[in-house]
Amino acid sequence: MKIAAIISEYNPFHNGHAYQIAETKKRLNADYVIAIMSGNYVQRGEPAIFDKWTRTHLALLGGIDVVIELPTLYSTASAELFARGSVDLLTQLNCIDYLSFGSEYGNLDAISDLAHLFLNETDAYKDQLKAKLKSGYSYPKARSLAASSIYPDYEHLLKGSNNILAIEYLKALEGLNSTIMPFTIQRIGSSYLETKLHGNYASATAIRLALENNKSNEISLTMPSACGEYIASKLNHTIFPIFAKDCHPYYRYILSLNHPSLENIFDFPLELKNRLQNSITQANDYESFIDKVQSKNYTKTTIQRALLHSFLNIETNTIEEKQDSQLHSYVKILGFKKSAGPVLSLLKKQFHLPLITNVHDHQKTLDLVGRKMLDEEIRYTRLYNNLVLEKSNQVKKNDYTQPIIIL
Repeated sequence: MKIAAIISEYNPFHNGHAYQIAETKKRLNADYVIAIMSGNYVQRGEPAIFDKWTRTHLALLGGIDVVIELPTLYSTASAELFARGSVDLLTQLNCIDYLSFGSEYGNLDAISDLAHLFLNETDAYKDQLKAKLKSGYSYPKARSLAASSIYPDYEHLLKGSNNILAIEYLKALEGLNSTIMPFTIQRIGSSYLETKLHGNYASATAIRLALENNKSNEISLTMPSACGEYIASKLNHTIFPIFAKDCHPYYRYILSLNHPSLENIFDFPLELKNRLQNSITQANDYESFIDKVQSKNYTKTTIQRALLHSFLNIETNTIEEKQDSQLHSYVKILGFKKSAGPVLSLLKKQFHLPLITNVHDHQKTLDLVGRKMLDEEIRYTRLYNNLVLEKSNQVKKNDYTQPIIIL
């Protein structure tokens, strides 16, 4: 039995994702594909557009066999920690043969060179990085410029969001001495940041904007028919799109408190906190607020991530504690296909940590670290459900009441 894995957000699931799954199974001759998927919050510092169970349902309809939740501590982190948390989880599963990921470049050789450089920093690279940071560039930009000075032919690779994540996946695989083999598929269709719907292969960004602008009728061609039909039948009845702007009232309240605990929030430097507090009353809406705070040092994603961490109350010491110990204390399965029974049997046999399909059954059996992490994940879901309640006046199921998705 050959098993491949994909690290994903599926925010939301679209034809590009279905293409990756189909190509992964075909090219690797994989029997099953497992998805490690972000829960209710994503790496760009936003709540996911649909809750994690809705997105699990869509992923299963689109070709995934088993969906495993990536804890929020990692799903909302920078690319490096996002990748490390995901790859560590896959490695611990002890049954994954391949990690399949998309990239704009579509070739592993150059991506591997850059991953090795970032993991094993040369003196020349360190000098360049220090100089760029001293010039005032943000760390991601300084790193890109420093790497380009070492590998000028690879400069274009560092401009693609999928390439950047691919580099981090390879770094994590090498750093963790994982036996999982990397495999990349070149991204097709619209670019990651494309805001308009073009043909059958639109970006998730464009699909989210269509939903935000009440143009849900225009997204059907961008995703597998089963997924489009599911969304059309459930939209505004049992599933409700949530956007970053829906957090804005909470951000205004949090920043107005100026509570000392804000200084403990992960990825929330004091200078950024001061900029946010000075700007929050000068902007009429979420987008203008973010635009006002953006600078060479603080990208939109950096700002959104800091705000989301304040909303979720994710503290720096929580992240440091996880990095100093094992990253995962359990695996939580969100859904699976009935045909994936052999995979689940193998997971139970190979995986040495608790495999959670029902929160009630494991609340008392986890160790102290595991219970704390699971309790926090339950709290994050409740916060997400509060966003849905405020927007739609609908009470959503939580980790206790929502059954695992089985198709």
